[in-house]
Amino acid sequence: LHMIKPGFKESVEKFVANGGTFITTYFAGFVDENVGVFLGGYLGPLKDILGVKVEEYDPLPPQGRNVIKMAEGLEGFNSEYGCTVWCDVAHTTTAKTLATFGENYFAGFPCLTENQSGSGRAYYLATRPDKDFMKTFAQKLLSEQGIKPMQLPEEVEFARRSKGNIAFDFYLNHGETSKEITLPEGRYKDILTGDIHEGALTLAKYGVFILKKQSE
Repeated sequence: LHMIKPGFKESVEKFVANGGTFITTYFAGFVDENVGVFLGGYLGPLKDILGVKVEEYDPLPPQGRNVIKMAEGLEGFNSEYGCTVWCDVAHTTTAKTLATFGENYFAGFPCLTENQSGSGRAYYLATRPDKDFMKTFAQKLLSEQGIKPMQLPEEVEFARRSKGNIAFDFYLNHGETSKEITLPEGRYKDILTGDIHEGALTLAKYGVFILKKQSE
C-alpha cells in the first residue's frame, strides 16, 4: 500500500469499524496517486487507523536479518522469529505492541502492532517476517474469523473469482514438480479442456486448472 488514492483511508476506516481485519506492511502510505509524498510523517493517511507513526526506516542489505521477539502470552506463537528486508523505527500511538525487534539499533521498537477500532482491528508489520511466522499469524486470524483454510501442497496457489452464484476456482502450481490436490466435495468442469474432475487431481509442474463446480 505504498500509494494511497483519495477515499481509500475512509474505506479502510469504515471496514475496520464494522468488524473487518485490516493488515498492511512496511513502506505503506507514502505517496498519493500522483506520487506526491504525504506530509506529516510516514504511514500518511494510514497513521490513525493503524495507531502507529514511523519515525524512520531502514532497508536491510541482501543478507541482513533481524529478530522478531513476540510479547508474552500470545498463544500459538514461538518466542522468536527471523525477519529480513526492512526495519522501521516505529512508535505506537493507540496501537498495542504484539512484537518488537530483537537486535541492533532497532531492538525494542515495535514490529507487529494491533489497533482496535470499532468492532475491528488493524495490524501493521514493520518488517518482512520469515515464512514460519506468517503461517502462524495467518492461521490465528483465520481461526478467529471462523475460516477453515484449504489444505494445499507447498507452491500451489488457489484463488476463487465469483460474481453472483457463478464461481471459478483457479489452481496454479508454481513448483517444478507435479502436485496432488484434493478438491472440495462435488464435480468440477475444467474450463480449459472440458474434462470433469472429482475427488482429486494432479497439477503438472507450472500447471494451471480453472474449474467450475457443476450443479447437482
